[in-house]
Amino acid sequence: MSGLPGALFQAGYVGHVSSLVFLGLCGVLTLVPGLIHHFFRDGGAESIAGLELGEQRELVIGVFGWLGATQISWGLLILAVAFHYQMLAPLLLLLILLERSLLVLRWWVWQRGARHRPPEHYASLALLPFGVVFLVLALLGRA
Repeated sequence: MSGLPGALFQAGYVGHVSSLVFLGLCGVLTLVPGLIHHFFRDGGAESIAGLELGEQRELVIGVFGWLGATQISWGLLILAVAFHYQMLAPLLLLLILLERSLLVLRWWVWQRGARHRPPEHYASLALLPFGVVFLVLALLGRA
């Protein structure tokens, strides 16, 4: 169990502990941007992403706020599974892979010529292979 107390494992979870650690990291890395997108005055659009919002400033900030609300909810769900509802870990890892695959498809295939690439575009690319590895580990068991 990689040094973690057995009490961290809930009944029904047979996957590797590293998958839970990865899932917890995904939860934090979803929750924090959600808090930024929802509560920063510009949603991070100008101050972090460097976007020039122009005449549609309020619309873009509103969309960032909506995205932030969904990220906060999704991040809290991921953390709840990582720490308490662990038997759902393979399902959430699969959903994270689906989400990131769709984002990579949109950003890197359909919009190849995009002039601006925020950090999230690169993070999604990096997350895909790790997500596959940790999904397999969650399904294979602790052995």
